[in-house]
Amino acid sequence: MKKILIPLIIIVIIFTANNFYRKINLINKEENSLYEFNPDPKLDQYLDKDKVIKTIKSNPIGAAGPKLVYANDKYAVVLNYNGILIYSLLNNEVIGGIDNVSLGMNKIQGDDYTLIDGNDKFIFIHNFSEKNNGYIYSLKTNEMAKAENINELCFYNTNKVSDENLAKISSNYINDNKDFSVYQTKNEIVVLEYDYQSFDSWKILTISNKQL
Repeated sequence: MKKILIPLIIIVIIFTANNFYRKINLINKEENSLYEFNPDPKLDQYLDKDKVIKTIKSNPIGAAGPKLVYANDKYAVVLNYNGILIYSLLNNEVIGGIDNVSLGMNKIQGDDYTLIDGNDKFIFIHNFSEKNNGYIYSLKTNEMAKAENINELCFYNTNKVSDENLAKISSNYINDNKDFSVYQTKNEIVVLEYDYQSFDSWKILTISNKQL
């Protein structure tokens, strides 16, 4: 009897967890759809993708490498101390750039480091000490606004990639002498592979959970 009950309990737990995730996703989408986003044209000066890429290319990477700070099924967001890059996962190319240096949102390390929260539509860029102040960027329209009514937005929690999967990614997917940063979504792990010598070698990989 116990042998039968254990698999049943496991199935119930998995089913409940999946339903809970779907409900949270549904709540997030419904709440985010009500959020009034008012882009500020004055902030367009900080959204020059080519300028951001040029800045990253022409400066040393720094002691702390770039970090893959958010991803969903369409976009990946990379934070570097001298630029934020928005990648399209559909064609694996940079489609947006944010001058976080001019915005004062470029702290990779330290007590007041920069955070980026995300959902299907927006990312919220802010420093650790400023929970409600920062900038909202639209992933779909490449527009930005000063953060307002931030409590009306829902953002997804970050899921930690296990040490076991990190080891598998390192040995099976990352080229020699390259570093990497990861972000776990529901169905896959998004990976940024980079080195400190050439920005042109940076690339985004997507690895399904079943591949590991």
